[in-house]
Amino acid sequence: EDGTVRSLDARSGKEKWSTSVYALSVDADASGVYALSESGVVTAMGPSDGKVRWTAKSDASRVFIAGKRLVLEAGARLATYDTETGAVAWSVTAGDLAGETGATITAVAEAETMLYVLIARTGKNGTVAAVDFDGKTMWKAEGPSAPSAVPPTPNIAGVISLWADSAAMY
Repeated sequence: EDGTVRSLDARSGKEKWSTSVYALSVDADASGVYALSESGVVTAMGPSDGKVRWTAKSDASRVFIAGKRLVLEAGARLATYDTETGAVAWSVTAGDLAGETGATITAVAEAETMLYVLIARTGKNGTVAAVDFDGKTMWKAEGPSAPSAVPPTPNIAGVISLWADSAAMY
């Protein structure tokens, strides 16, 4: 809200550090805190001190941790970065995953060792693709309809809902 990313002690709630980053999207793990700014800059900060480790320019709308990768979701493209160095590990377009141009990514969910990517295709049924953390497409399947904007939701059994139409959620 005020353009500050803060780290709080989990036991006491006391602030450990803060840094001035107006973040649209933030995620963290034991190795770092990752913030995506309104201007498209990804900033990786040390978890104990908030010191900037690396930055990268991106057109992403969301960042999140999956395995040891930082995932950047950007409309028609998905990219992963090495969390330690900021180097691009791999990237893929929605068109590559769906097998046609003009496709866009509408949702991405992470479970265990896989990213599940929901892809919209103009005038056609959508596609779901499973991509492992190394960027290899493991499988893809056409959905029963065009995807809606239902955010991916893991449930208690580990099943992820990625799809909804007028009859069901998948």
